[in-house]
Amino acid sequence: MNLHRVEHVPGFEDIQDEFHVAMPGILDGKDWARRTFKPGLERHTIQEVMEAVSAVSGVSVRAIKGESRTGDVMLARWVAICLVRDITECSQARLARAFNRCHTTIKHVLKNVGPRMDRVEEYRVIYARAKAML
Repeated sequence: MNLHRVEHVPGFEDIQDEFHVAMPGILDGKDWARRTFKPGLERHTIQEVMEAVSAVSGVSVRAIKGESRTGDVMLARWVAICLVRDITECSQARLARAFNRCHTTIKHVLKNVGPRMDRVEEYRVIYARAKAML
């Protein structure tokens, strides 16, 4: 039995054609990046979100991705993580790579900081202004 050889499956072309009609662009590889974004929202990259948060907060993108744990940097980093998660469907692992963190840090931010985003004035202001820039 050769596991690497793909047999012709009768009727597969019909199913594939129906899928292309129902979901154009999905299988052809052209729109693969757009599938990571929530429908109905603008499509922005993680870098664009970091730049918007950087412009609003005055903290550089390098500092947001860096190791600093000062208050202003942490605030900007937390807001950027929550904003990216709200407007995209990026996995925690992908967010962790983008922010040079481990996934447990991202999980902590989303669990503990995310719910406070509406209640703490500093978070809310930076979040709203950065989102408006996008």
